[in-house]
Amino acid sequence: MGPGHHRNANMAQQPGGNMSPEDLASGNLRFQVRACAIGALAASLAILLVADPYLPHAVRSLAGLGGILAAFFALSAAPERVPWRTLAAGLLIQAALAWAVVGLRVGDRRPGMELFQAVGHGVEGLLGFSAEGGRMVFGILADPVKLEKSVGKGEGFIFAFNALPTLVFISALSAALYQWGVLQLVVGGVGTVIRRLMGTTGPETFGCCATVFIGQTEAPLVVKPFLSRMSPSEMLALMAGGMAAMSGAMMAVYIGMGADPVGVLAASVMAAPCSLYLSKILMPEAAREASEELEAWRVPKIHHGILDALTGGASEGMMLALHVAAMLIAFLALIAMLKSALEACMPGASLDDGVAWAFRPVALLAGFSGDEANLAGRLLGKKLIANEFIAYGDLTTDPAFKEAGDRFRAMAACAVSGFANFGSMGIQIGCIGALVPERRELLARLAPRALLAGFAAALVSTNLLSLFRA
Repeated sequence: MGPGHHRNANMAQQPGGNMSPEDLASGNLRFQVRACAIGALAASLAILLVADPYLPHAVRSLAGLGGILAAFFALSAAPERVPWRTLAAGLLIQAALAWAVVGLRVGDRRPGMELFQAVGHGVEGLLGFSAEGGRMVFGILADPVKLEKSVGKGEGFIFAFNALPTLVFISALSAALYQWGVLQLVVGGVGTVIRRLMGTTGPETFGCCATVFIGQTEAPLVVKPFLSRMSPSEMLALMAGGMAAMSGAMMAVYIGMGADPVGVLAASVMAAPCSLYLSKILMPEAAREASEELEAWRVPKIHHGILDALTGGASEGMMLALHVAAMLIAFLALIAMLKSALEACMPGASLDDGVAWAFRPVALLAGFSGDEANLAGRLLGKKLIANEFIAYGDLTTDPAFKEAGDRFRAMAACAVSGFANFGSMGIQIGCIGALVPERRELLARLAPRALLAGFAAALVSTNLLSLFRA
């Protein structure tokens, strides 16, 4: 046997083969962190499942929050490299926002909740303006009050003629505000504060913040010049922000459908910091490099003049409304078909009950009590599998949810917020991929993680809303 054989034999005897001591130490630390995270997740679920009847709301929320973070550390690509500053600052920002919304008290008043309720009333006022346009085009079909007198109580609201015109109006209004530079100033101000506190880069931070105002399909345009150079971690943060947040137009629609305004608005303002730190847990930066500075208010404008912005925004809103209508028709028909097939194969079985059972542990991690977990799990499952429109539809029309208390409805409105569903993965790959075709493969690899981070962001927000409302 030659000397080469002895060298190979010696290498085979070394633990880790060619791995350096640093790599071995990093691998061991990664294993230890994941093992601890799995143990913490199991402990959280055990507490929530076994001790639920005896847990105060605050303890339940903290246990759920700990379980979600533990799950993310267990799934992290490199848990030993998680940026603790980003996690701590992001969680504190999110907690401060939740406290300001529902926990802040001055005497007998709750200024934060009053502010958000006032914003909700403002949104309802915008809905009134869009209703004027709808009545001009569709007549009595867009007037629920008059139509109800003809067809019966509770039957006057027709989704296509009442909710969808709101998308057209809000989309046109958003385009005008973008053209005037108002949205850039708001996004830039909020993004600068978050970036400096959390230590995140300009492109990922401003992209996440923009999603709250202009939606997951338009937000990448704010950072378009940087898309080709963003690291995988930055790209994941951008995609997760798109999954976690909702555009102003969609918030208006859900509030108009009857969803709790405080829950919807609170989830939206907490989405950006939460999706940022959750994405950084899932995929920390491999080698942190200085990112280029991005001034959100210096991003080139999309339209040429205010009239072009209004007409372009209205056209985009119309396409979005048609997309939503087609999506609802397809998904509701598919769900009805699955229900019928299930009842034919298994008499007495219920698709809703199956979804509720499967997502019950997720609902417990979101801070819902054991008595509420099945109802909440049903909504969460429909949001992920179908979309949030269907979940909000159930929440606002199903008698089972109408009979639930105000606390549950506010938490549920928060939990099902955002665009985190399977269809959104395809939307993001298509929209961002159209801007940077050379990165489609990366987008496809990151999409499931972005979905997970976006879905979990709403659960974390729900826990914090419950914690400070306790």
